[in-house]
Amino acid sequence: LVQDLWTGRGRERGARSSVALPVKTGERPLGVINVVSRKPNYFTPEGMRLLSAIADGLGMLLENSRLSQELQATTGEMQVADEMAEVITSTLNIDEVYEKFAQELRKHVGFDWMNINFIDPDANVLTLKYLVGQAQTGYRVGNVLPLEGTQSQHVMLTGKSLVRDDISNDLSFPSDPTMAELGLRSNIVVPLVTKGRVIASLALRSKRVGAYSNREKVILERLAKQIAPAIENAELYRQLQASTEEMEVVNEVARIMTSTLHIDQVCEEFAREMRKLVDFERASISMVDREAETYTPQYVFGGPRSNEPIGAVCPLAGAMTGAVAAT
Repeated sequence: LVQDLWTGRGRERGARSSVALPVKTGERPLGVINVVSRKPNYFTPEGMRLLSAIADGLGMLLENSRLSQELQATTGEMQVADEMAEVITSTLNIDEVYEKFAQELRKHVGFDWMNINFIDPDANVLTLKYLVGQAQTGYRVGNVLPLEGTQSQHVMLTGKSLVRDDISNDLSFPSDPTMAELGLRSNIVVPLVTKGRVIASLALRSKRVGAYSNREKVILERLAKQIAPAIENAELYRQLQASTEEMEVVNEVARIMTSTLHIDQVCEEFAREMRKLVDFERASISMVDREAETYTPQYVFGGPRSNEPIGAVCPLAGAMTGAVAAT
């Protein structure tokens, strides 16, 4: 409170007395309200009480306005996340929609690289399942990498998002040197949680420093909550399909082998079907004689040639066939 301004710009403009009051909500200051008068000694104790009451009311008004704006912004961000989640949750075959999902996400959250890693804590590995970004990094969809020390492990252990403004200042994770060389500076990693378990991580990287603020974090965390169950279901569906296809091949192999008493007649067909399950260079079937402690190769598929030709009688001792027969 200044009751008479003798000098300064206020006096030059005709101001004689002035009061400045804090505008607060609780104990948190939001701003300041300044009131001036052309009269000296204008602000009486009663006037100060009235102005203080006005400042208190203004504090509540400003706080409500701020909360309303934040709510509107958050509502908009939630709507963006919901619309993008619909792309992923619309199918069990995420491969079909991943590119579209990435395109929609880029409209609202900028990135130069995006990937989803599946996490297997039991095997201590992660699998790169989906990727949009620079191919020259050596990272490929399907890569199985050590989980130890990675950003995926970090969000798995903490259950919280990881935001880094500039990785070049802190190369803490195994992929950081490669990403920094490509000019990727900032990144955000969000855990995908379903049934209380982190099953995967969603990671975005940008060439801009500080690309990911609280806005992007809110959108991605909302998105992660919605797509995590869909991604888990899609992976279970893929595994079921693979298992079904494998069982069909197994059944076909069994049919071939039981269709005749002369296995020589179906060896090539048997080997062809078995290769659908396991890619091999050479396979053989040997007959074991436990009494004589020998084995005899009966059928051989592929190459290279072995030191044990078909029909040769070989000792079980020291041979892989012997070790298997013993167990």
